[in-house]
Amino acid sequence: MNIKTKAFTLAEVLVTLSIIGVVAAMTLPTLVQKNNEKSTVAKLKKVYSVMSIAHMQAVNDYGNIANWGLTTSAQNGSEDEDKIASSNYGINLYIDIMSKYLKTIKICKAENACETWDSYNLAGIKYVSDTYTTRMVLADGTVIGHIFINSPECTASWGRGKYLQFCGSFKVDLNGNRMPNTYGKDIFQFDITKSGIIPAGGFDANYTSFEKQCINYSNAMGGIACTAWVIMNENLDYLHCTDLSWTGKHKCK
Repeated sequence: MNIKTKAFTLAEVLVTLSIIGVVAAMTLPTLVQKNNEKSTVAKLKKVYSVMSIAHMQAVNDYGNIANWGLTTSAQNGSEDEDKIASSNYGINLYIDIMSKYLKTIKICKAENACETWDSYNLAGIKYVSDTYTTRMVLADGTVIGHIFINSPECTASWGRGKYLQFCGSFKVDLNGNRMPNTYGKDIFQFDITKSGIIPAGGFDANYTSFEKQCINYSNAMGGIACTAWVIMNENLDYLHCTDLSWTGKHKCK
């Protein structure tokens, strides 16, 4: 007796594999991108927690940051040696104090500056002032750099709306010198205030608002004010749609 069995022909198998390959090619990049963005959210929230706890511990030991003896950072491009020396002292002192409460694998100061790399805004334009020569490198490879002390007494507003106790700021590069080295993708800014560490872009501000310096790619520092958005909304959807707002739509469709 002849028994006939059903099976796929080679042609049918090849066609099926081709379809699967096409679908995978279309969906895999999106899945990888989403996974990378979720990883960015997790890393940024972790460094926010780590820096906030370190700041609180430093305040507990040294008192309010306004009493740490910091000095104002020299403006970028300053050729005044006294200002530069003062700038280095303030930044170095901030590093000396904060590093006591952080797990660092490398500390770079003005006198032993490390290698530099370029950074870019969300429009892909190089921002020349961020050199990261002075920085702390955490155990997971995160770089805390471009520390800038605007007001050692923490009395400035610097366009930060209701936050009138602004002291300075620092930037976080989540993966060091590896690309993309772009604000809003792997570089994020935090503000230093009397109240603690504040993610940039999360409040009523004239200078670092989400609308002006995150979703607005044309701004020279477009992307620098995305920090609070990522932490609060847990997404980087501003990279994919342009109709988001801090008080309105929080996710792309």
